[in-house]
Amino acid sequence: MLDIQLMRKRTIPSNLGRIFAAALMLLALSQSALQAGPPRAKTTTSAMKGNAGTAFNLTPLWDAGGNPVFPWNHEVRGVVQLSNLGNCTARFAVKIDAGTACEGRHYFCIAGTLTITTLAGDELHADVAGWADADPKDPKPTPSMNLLHYDVTITGGTGSLQNARGSGEINGAFFFCGADCFCDSYAGVATWTYDGVLQLPGKPGK
Repeated sequence: MLDIQLMRKRTIPSNLGRIFAAALMLLALSQSALQAGPPRAKTTTSAMKGNAGTAFNLTPLWDAGGNPVFPWNHEVRGVVQLSNLGNCTARFAVKIDAGTACEGRHYFCIAGTLTITTLAGDELHADVAGWADADPKDPKPTPSMNLLHYDVTITGGTGSLQNARGSGEINGAFFFCGADCFCDSYAGVATWTYDGVLQLPGKPGK
């Protein structure tokens, strides 16, 4: 009889200890769940490739001696076909600086913003920075054909493109059309390709 009572005295504290430990564990798990909050949205990443045709304006400045005064304003408008967004419009607003302003000893350095607008009206916003050089295959003393390159960093968007991120690059050529321009509202035309990735946040739990 004494042995049974001793066993009960030893078993009860032991069971209480296990129950107490389990309660502490459940409390810790519930606190962790509260701190974690709702499930995070999963990001979807897709390749984004495209080709474009654009026209551009240029506002050069010169001093009294005929030397260029930088920066110059440069605006671009056109149509871009993107693999994951379809047919869109593209708009650049950039500044052109002397080639000494960026690495690589280029003829011009270019930096600014790019806005791509889908047919639904959603916008994709990006920062662009790059360069322009005369096409080495243009034999004229003052080449009219030029090469262009932009590094693109997607910074956000609107509508279905809100909080978009990504990066890519633009490579192409542009032409100062001069007398070949069929109107006075632009200085030249360009064609270029885009190669990069687009990241879009999904809905929580999906």
